[in-house]
Amino acid sequence: MMSFTLIELCEGQTPTGRPFVKIVVRNDAGEKFFVLACTPEKIAEAMSIPVDRPFGMTWQEQNGFRFLDSVKNGDQS
Repeated sequence: MMSFTLIELCEGQTPTGRPFVKIVVRNDAGEKFFVLACTPEKIAEAMSIPVDRPFGMTWQEQNGFRFLDSVKNGDQS
């Protein structure tokens, strides 16, 4: 699993009122991109991302967007 550093976490709502979290990260190669968390479970997982240390995550791409699949914090085995 690749390692990422959190740059920004933005909470928002779609025009229909559905909550989401936009996770802006930088990967080991220095590339900056974002991943979306759209379900209550994934939003909670996104909110657990550590601010001060690297973490791992996986996502699925759909319609050109990356959607959060899982987060693995450094203290988890």
